[in-house]
Amino acid sequence: MAHPAQGASTALVPVFTGTLAGIETLLCNARDLHAFLQVGKKFPDWIKLRIEQYGFVEGEDFTVCFPNLGSKTRGGHNSTDYHLSLDMAKELSMVENNAQGRLARRYFIAMEKQALGLPAPAAAPVKRAIRSRDDLSFTRRDEQGRLINWSVAHGQDDDWGAAFAQGAAFFAEVAQLAEFDEAEACKAIQTALSGPAFDHAQQGGFSGAWGQECGFAEAVARAAIAGLRALREGDVAPFEPHASRGRAMPPNALPKPRKPKALPAPSVRTIQ
Repeated sequence: MAHPAQGASTALVPVFTGTLAGIETLLCNARDLHAFLQVGKKFPDWIKLRIEQYGFVEGEDFTVCFPNLGSKTRGGHNSTDYHLSLDMAKELSMVENNAQGRLARRYFIAMEKQALGLPAPAAAPVKRAIRSRDDLSFTRRDEQGRLINWSVAHGQDDDWGAAFAQGAAFFAEVAQLAEFDEAEACKAIQTALSGPAFDHAQQGGFSGAWGQECGFAEAVARAAIAGLRALREGDVAPFEPHASRGRAMPPNALPKPRKPKALPAPSVRTIQ
């Protein structure tokens, strides 16, 4: 019988204890992982292809369950569930080669260390309905009521990979804020990156920086590159903070294509 692991209710991908190859171990539901990774393929096609591609073995790397009763993302009562070892889950996350996959892989590493009793940073507070910078996990107000734009606790024994994943999760909060107020989300990124608390030079450069800052900065950089690509391909309109204050751009709001100016007909001269 599977039992939820500690903290699984607020996890990126729920992890639970189960039996694999006769040994009690941590597992996750492949459907939950598939949903988190935002894979374009349908779940049955994706999981079967990955098992064949990478030679995963039933009974060693995963177990098959019938019927599907535990996943919120199930496709029907007669569908098949795959409970994965965390080693298999990490490999599946890595081969997706996207930001979600890297975040999931580091998360599974942190869950393994937690199960072994190794130190890991405290999870960011879960906040819902993010409508302003005050709602972000990495901000706080000081005694005078001033907003501290980057307030993240660090420890000498923090696990860097788990901290990196936490930083990426901070950016996911900013993305949620952008759905409500793009200008406020823009300000959250600008003030976090430019503030003294985010100064990597004080920590000896990138190699000495803490994981949360690196995870957040990489997530921002990846989103910026995706935005530049979309602008280059003409799929989105340029962002203007003042024009976007207090609103979010509708998902289907694309710039109208410009009609080319009609050129005057060439004049024809008759030579006599």
